[in-house]
Amino acid sequence: MKSTHILAFMILLGLTALQAKDPVNPIPNGATIFIEPNEGFEQYLRAAFQEKGVPLTIVLDKEKAEFVMITTIKRGDKPGWSEAIFLGKRNANEDASVTIIEASSTAVRFAYSVHKWNARNGQQSTAESVAKNVKKQVAKR
Repeated sequence: MKSTHILAFMILLGLTALQAKDPVNPIPNGATIFIEPNEGFEQYLRAAFQEKGVPLTIVLDKEKAEFVMITTIKRGDKPGWSEAIFLGKRNANEDASVTIIEASSTAVRFAYSVHKWNARNGQQSTAESVAKNVKKQVAKR
């Protein structure tokens, strides 16, 4: 009886891992997306999308976009002397979250948050992390 429960749990765990790996409702390859302006972070995102090869077309006119990306970005304070000495921390932290919504229905299609501790390249590395994860959400042709 106990081994049956363990087997059922393992199967459920395996199915959950498979489901998390393949997006249930992927963003169509080649879809158009508008990135809402947010203190210049959208520039880093555009560059990161291009660098990481995200197969979406970024448009500058919100009316022509199939999807809209809303972002939040927070840069932490520069580390004090004690953090620099005892933790070896030389750079500020970066936090960002993004939500991609379908423009026609406002349904959330993707959401992601990232925390970069001691972010060496600041918003650039944060944007690259976002782009990498958005790319995983886009349908394979």
